[in-house]
Amino acid sequence: KYVTGADDNGRLTAMKIDIVGDTGAFASYGPAVATRAAVHATGPYFVPNVSIGCTLAYTNNPWAGAMRGFGVPQVALAHEGQMDALAEKLGLDRFELRLINVLQPGLATATGQVLEQSVGLTTCLERLKPIYDSWSSEVKSGADTRRGVGLGTMYYGIGNTGVPNPSTAQVEWTADGQIILY
Repeated sequence: KYVTGADDNGRLTAMKIDIVGDTGAFASYGPAVATRAAVHATGPYFVPNVSIGCTLAYTNNPWAGAMRGFGVPQVALAHEGQMDALAEKLGLDRFELRLINVLQPGLATATGQVLEQSVGLTTCLERLKPIYDSWSSEVKSGADTRRGVGLGTMYYGIGNTGVPNPSTAQVEWTADGQIILY
């Protein structure tokens, strides 16, 4: 359950989020899924006021676990639905709403982590904009069909939630289009 607030210009001001997870009869990876869902619940957006509650329940269902996403895809669907609903309510472009709210270097995530290095989502969205606009202009719906262009953003922390897990990688993209991995 999400409640999202923004000012008249679409700048996010608050999110109140309540998450309920069903881990089945055994914990399995349920606690890790619940933690990741809560950590990523506001998505890649700067939200200055956040309240996130997460309840994990044991039930008589088969045990639940994690399969690649650890709860992040589920909250991504929720926060992106909020962004679309907010854009519609405020009469704003949904692409621009995302662009003005994405995390930037120097801003903090919902957990208070200040992002001191590069945050690439703005660049990604700016590069995507001409393609998105082109595809959106070509959309034609009929009497019996609806067509559209999907839009969504998310971020996903890698490693063990709450446990340091540093790594590095180097990629070189040469002038002739070759990619070299180190």
